[in-house]
Amino acid sequence: MDFHRRLEHSSRPGSAYFVTWRLDGSLPVTRVTDLWTSDGPKFVELDQLLDAVSTGPRWLERRDVAGVVANALWKGVGESRYELGAWVLMPNHVHIALRPWGIRISLLRSGALRAAAHAQQIGY
Repeated sequence: MDFHRRLEHSSRPGSAYFVTWRLDGSLPVTRVTDLWTSDGPKFVELDQLLDAVSTGPRWLERRDVAGVVANALWKGVGESRYELGAWVLMPNHVHIALRPWGIRISLLRSGALRAAAHAQQIGY
């Protein structure tokens, strides 16, 4: 899983975050470099591109792989790591809204990596 960070590396207590991640290889690197941002219009363009792309990995359309990601999200809720708001799993990317409870937002990466490792084990 490839991570591109454009968000600040600090978190504010009680703040909610909207987080998007995509499957590695879902877009050409040049397009990601141009569009991976929290800037409204560019973010919308990136999201529309991810929705429309017909090539690249689409593992999240598999129920078993999507289940791994969904279970990882709910596990974080069960461990009181965050309050989970709206979320959606698309075939090649994920959007989540959440409010961390006493953890840094960057620690969510560890949960995403565990979910990716589990998805690899089931053979995407």
